[in-house]
Amino acid sequence: MTGRNKYRNAVNNVMLTLSGICAAVTVSMLFVILAYLVYNGFSSLNLDFFTQLPKPTGQVGGGMANAILGSAQVVLIASCFGLPIGFFAGIYLAEFGGKKFCMLVRYMADLLNGVPSIVIGIFAWTVLVVPMHHFSALAGGMALSLMLIPITARSTEQFLLEVPRSMREGALALGATKWKTIATVIVPAARHHDRHDSGRRPHLRRDGAAAVYRPQQRILEHRIFLADRNAAGDDFHSRRCSLRRLAQAGLGGGTCPADDGARR
Repeated sequence: MTGRNKYRNAVNNVMLTLSGICAAVTVSMLFVILAYLVYNGFSSLNLDFFTQLPKPTGQVGGGMANAILGSAQVVLIASCFGLPIGFFAGIYLAEFGGKKFCMLVRYMADLLNGVPSIVIGIFAWTVLVVPMHHFSALAGGMALSLMLIPITARSTEQFLLEVPRSMREGALALGATKWKTIATVIVPAARHHDRHDSGRRPHLRRDGAAAVYRPQQRILEHRIFLADRNAAGDDFHSRRCSLRRLAQAGLGGGTCPADDGARR
C-alpha cells in the first residue's frame, strides 16, 4: 500500500468517525427530548385531558377537547371537499383527458403543490373569514381542502396509469362500458397496485380478470344470445366458450365443456 493510499484511508476513517459521532449526538438529543416529554406528560394523561376545555393560565387541570374536536372537524370538512374533487380529477386526467387541457391541469396542480400553506391560509382568511367576520372550522377545512386537491389528483392519476393497459382492453372487449371499467376494474386494481414491484405480482392479473369477468358475465351472455340467437347451437356454444376462455385466462384455470369433450 502506497503512502497516498494510507493517507486516503486515514482521512476516510477520521471523517467516518466524525460523521458517526455527529449522528449519534443528534439522535441522542432527540431521544432526550422525547424522554423528557413522555416522563413529564404521561402523568397528565387522563380522561379530563380529552374531555375538558383548557383552564386559564395558572390554574391546574383542564384538557384539549376543543383542539381535538376542532382538528377532527377541519379534517372532516377538508376530506369531504378535497378528496372527491381530487379523486375524480385524477380519474379524468388518467382516463379521459386530452393533451392541452390535461397539461394545463397538471401544471396548475403541480404549481398549487408548491404554494406555501401560509399563502393558502391567507387566501382562505380573505375569502371566508373576513366576509363572515369570525373564524370557523369551515375556513380551516376549505384551506386544507385546497392543499388536498392537487395532491390527491396527481396521486390518483399516477396510480391509475400504473394499471396495465391490457386490463382496460380486456374489460372493454368483454362488453363493459367505460365508466364500469373504471369503477370495477381500474380503480380496484390501482388500489392494490404497488409501482415498485408491479412486475412481481401476477395475482393482480388474476384479480383484475375476476373483477372483469364476474360483473360482466350476465351482460356478455345476454349480448351473445341477442347476436347469435339465429345461429346453430354448436356455433353459438363455441363462440360463448371462446369468450369465456378469454375472460378466464387471467384466472389461471377454467375450461369449457366443449373443450373437455374434445379432450376425451
